[in-house]
Amino acid sequence: MLSTRVARLAVTLVLGACVACESADVKLCRSQYLQAYSEVAAVDTAELESVEKALQLVNATFQVCDRAGLAEEKKQLTIAQRKLESHQAYLQRQATQKKLTPDELAKLVKQGDPDCPKGQSYTYQKAGGKVRCTGAQIADMNWKQANEYFGQRGFKLTREGGKFKAEAGSESYSYTFAQADDAGPAKCLVVFAPPGIAWEETAARITGERPSRLKRNEPVKTARGPTPLAVEEDAVQAILKLGDCG
Repeated sequence: MLSTRVARLAVTLVLGACVACESADVKLCRSQYLQAYSEVAAVDTAELESVEKALQLVNATFQVCDRAGLAEEKKQLTIAQRKLESHQAYLQRQATQKKLTPDELAKLVKQGDPDCPKGQSYTYQKAGGKVRCTGAQIADMNWKQANEYFGQRGFKLTREGGKFKAEAGSESYSYTFAQADDAGPAKCLVVFAPPGIAWEETAARITGERPSRLKRNEPVKTARGPTPLAVEEDAVQAILKLGDCG
């Protein structure tokens, strides 16, 4: 009987030590999680330094919570990571915009920009005055147009055979053309949307169609006519497949 009690006590002590070890990690995770939450809530999404400071804290906290095995905290931190990465990529693209003289900017504001999709607009750095886009839609771009559009915006570009991919953080656009330098539109475009953005908004952005006219998993109007659209969604972002994606 005594030996049994001793054995049980030994097991209890071992389990207690493990729980104590885990509790230390859990406590640290939750402490840093609250700090990261406050930093994200106060982030200035127009300032790269503010976004990167919050992203650094979120990344560090994720590592702690991963060790602690706290799934819900990791899930929320992943969502924050991807949103901050998208803000970071956008601000980095803004910083790489071509420098324009006041006259060049005035002309651009008046006539529009043929190098970005019709229906969109943007503000040139902090100069004020929105620039209208007059070019091809993202879904209709050929190899050269996609290369120039995403390249000018600081996306990381990958080219292999007839495949062209542009990515910035968790946002990406993967084109499959018949061949490299194809003058026609891609037969398939797969888009990983910016985190937190509804699929309808992303579909409208790449096709120029009104969100109210879009229906999940039904063809959408493009320059080549009605084109198949498939939509997948998770807790973080939407994935759109446009065209013949197999």
